[in-house]
Amino acid sequence: MYERGPRPDSATPRLCHTMDGSLAMAITERDLKVADAVLCLTAPPLDDFDPVKFLRGLTDRVCELLPVRAAGVTLLDGAGEAAVATASDRIAEELEQAQLDWREGPGPDCADGRCPVGFTDLTDASRGAARWPRFAPLAVRAGFTAVAAVPMRLNDRMIGTLDLMTDGPEGVYGTGGTDGMRFAQLLATAATTGLLLRGLLWDQATFIAQLRAALDSRVVIEQAKGRLSAHARISPDQAFDRLRRHARSRQRKLGELAAEVARGDIPAVLLAPRLGLGPPLSPPDPPP
Repeated sequence: MYERGPRPDSATPRLCHTMDGSLAMAITERDLKVADAVLCLTAPPLDDFDPVKFLRGLTDRVCELLPVRAAGVTLLDGAGEAAVATASDRIAEELEQAQLDWREGPGPDCADGRCPVGFTDLTDASRGAARWPRFAPLAVRAGFTAVAAVPMRLNDRMIGTLDLMTDGPEGVYGTGGTDGMRFAQLLATAATTGLLLRGLLWDQATFIAQLRAALDSRVVIEQAKGRLSAHARISPDQAFDRLRRHARSRQRKLGELAAEVARGDIPAVLLAPRLGLGPPLSPPDPPP
């Protein structure tokens, strides 16, 4: 069961005494998590930048700090059209892809209007179901009851949307989800700022191509895990560990090995009950 994140107590803020005796609001653990999230999003690494990891980090932070069940990101190409999407989990990724295919849902509406789309009840025939006749039923079948979206924008530069998905009838933090929407906009703007200031989106076509390649590589790795798991009769996690260790021991890219395994070309050593590859290797993992 999904557990909602903590809700800030706006009525009775915690106070503490400063060194000069005056009162100030105390810094909470959640405050530190928010500060860390903003720092990580506004200052992505310059070297070995992984676009999927960065955007997944954004959606994970949203799910950690807001009482939403899932979050997704859709990026726009140079012409302002939705081009590629990722999300916090597989089900949310399918919904993001459906929005791309159908051009229907909170993300496309947010991109077209260049403004937030507030939490919309998908179970209300006069609201979400009428607004998005294909997307709403699909999201409801996946267990979601309300969705929203905020723009990933800095000044006049809009690069995508951050979509929020919840299974609660009240949206986030009450009717309309005002507090949650403002917080989501903060994280979306922080991520946009980090990408733009680091120059990672100056060539938007290159970045989107890089993101597509990274997402495709992960799909192939999942396929390879499934095939190896079935052939070797091991769990998917064990299959991934074998793939990773085999790639590292042969100085190969994990993505290349996964592509071979996904096609059915499985090295015999990966099927052996005991691989004899030595102890598990420490990070970093090979590039996909």
